[in-house]
Amino acid sequence: LSEEESKPAGPQGVVLYYPSKLPETRESELYLALADVKDGSKGAPAIERLENAIVKDAPAEPEFYFELGRAYAKAGRLDAAIRWYQEALRRRRAYPAVSKELASALLAQGRMTQAGEILKQGLASNPSDDQLLADLGNLYLRQGQLANARGALLRALDVDPSLAGAENLLGLAEVRAGDRTEAEKRFRAAIRDNPSLAEAHNNLGTLLTGTGQYEEA
Repeated sequence: LSEEESKPAGPQGVVLYYPSKLPETRESELYLALADVKDGSKGAPAIERLENAIVKDAPAEPEFYFELGRAYAKAGRLDAAIRWYQEALRRRRAYPAVSKELASALLAQGRMTQAGEILKQGLASNPSDDQLLADLGNLYLRQGQLANARGALLRALDVDPSLAGAENLLGLAEVRAGDRTEAEKRFRAAIRDNPSLAEAHNNLGTLLTGTGQYEEA
């Protein structure tokens, strides 16, 4: 919250610490509803409260719509999440975090073409966003477009050479292309940059097993 601090919440939601009460305005209700949603302890009632506050106040700030979309996504209600992410982007087209979450929700529904459009729109405004590039590379990989996948992932690594997720995805692209040597190099790089990245460990182990290196696998 911008005007007040709050105690960690229990099942009742966020409790104001100072001041103990805010003016009963639409703006106060928006911020308190947002705090309840981000806290997460009140579940569906908090989501409903924030949605009602947004509908009543129609705030210009896209953050309210984004957080409502995230709350719906966490609750498994992807149609509602997509709707509110789209509302956030209508208010600020250059909003990488929303583009990523919206594309992820669309992918979860199998809507690859729309997800790709959202990622490309995001990159048009933020061409150096490494995560948008990595997500686009992942999408191309799912579609079997290996050259495009490599291009997007290499651009992501140009921005952040230690982006383990991009290295891991490049390894998968090389596996599909039949270049096991390059794939191994990429998986090892991903593990070097993020030793806790389970996907890279699993992919490297599978690759080593396939080449008979059972002990190391």
